[in-house]
Amino acid sequence: MSTVQQLPLELVLEIMLYVFIDAQGKPHKQFQHFSLVCRAWTPYAQRLLFRNIRLHDPMKVYGFLRATLPSSEKDSSTERLGNAVRSLEITVLSKEMQSLFPYVLRHCPKLHELNILLYSDIGVMTLLQPPKPSTKDMQEFESVSYASIQLPQIQAIRIDVKLDNSVFLSQLFRIWPSIRHLILQGSAFIAVAQSLQNTESTHLVELNLGKGNTRMLAPVFSTLLMKLLNSSLEPIRILDLRGMFRPTVEGIEQAITKFGRQLRSLRLPVFDPRADFRVLQNCTSLEELIIDGYPRENVREYMPLGNIKHFQFLSTSPSIANMATLIKWVGQMPLLAVLTWVTRGNIYKIDAFLNRLRTFCAGRSIQFRHITSAEDLQEELIEPPSFPREQLMTPVWR
Repeated sequence: MSTVQQLPLELVLEIMLYVFIDAQGKPHKQFQHFSLVCRAWTPYAQRLLFRNIRLHDPMKVYGFLRATLPSSEKDSSTERLGNAVRSLEITVLSKEMQSLFPYVLRHCPKLHELNILLYSDIGVMTLLQPPKPSTKDMQEFESVSYASIQLPQIQAIRIDVKLDNSVFLSQLFRIWPSIRHLILQGSAFIAVAQSLQNTESTHLVELNLGKGNTRMLAPVFSTLLMKLLNSSLEPIRILDLRGMFRPTVEGIEQAITKFGRQLRSLRLPVFDPRADFRVLQNCTSLEELIIDGYPRENVREYMPLGNIKHFQFLSTSPSIANMATLIKWVGQMPLLAVLTWVTRGNIYKIDAFLNRLRTFCAGRSIQFRHITSAEDLQEELIEPPSFPREQLMTPVWR
């Protein structure tokens, strides 16, 4: 009789990938048991387990550093685990975490995504040239020549800042000119945009303004937004403005006018219903439209629909009339492949609305997704092959 250990390795990998993401689309809590089935399975299960790392206190950092020690003569598996890390979520709260951060990065040579919560600033010189480990807790790493190990080439970074001034943020693009996907939360937007030199170039294809960083007048916000967008040598493909505070169309009019034809994905907050949205006519190549609210008449009138493959909207109090209008409008999207409805809280007679949307989508071979919280849609910050971005193996979950 065949045993589980005799399964072809290709089949085992498919099973692991299937089990790794649970029914909610998140890494399965019990996945680590795969590494204990047999020795042949261990390295493959460990590589998946180490793809997405979260470090929020020093004790976990020390354990991670031991498990991923580079160039270990005793056990090459530790270096292999470090090479498996693709996404890192880290909180820099204390001076100890601040001092450990440069070493953590050098244990992840193939890291492409960084999600950092910054309470304490990071010394740029220490980050670029980390000193030889000298503290008691770092004695076992003294043999590692950290100064000779290059920083990983980060392509995607999400930063939430809880301090007023940050030297680290002012040097962000000088440290990582490779950044293509950028999410700025807290005061990060102001810090990064203001420090960017007018002659400085970036390679941004995505700019996402997270919550709490745009408490400024529309002209000032627009100036800083254009400064960031103009710096890119690449076409701007993804623009997420849902973090705008008291959004006004005037704050984004310049950006949409200049970059609208480049955009493939546009994510909008709820604007003043009296706003003039004629500027949206520039978004002729849009493949994804996400609105944190119900699409009002001024959006429906001017938004080009011919290329949209994914439409997502948020609605907390739908009506029969609004839903009928929405379905009629969505029916004018000839390439629509996915329709997503995000809801919050309890909605009266929600089943009737869900059935109506499901029936509409089934009749047009459209995938329908109902999400009860926008947080459930956190995805990797990698460049998507299509919209919506596929749920890959290592999404970043807050």
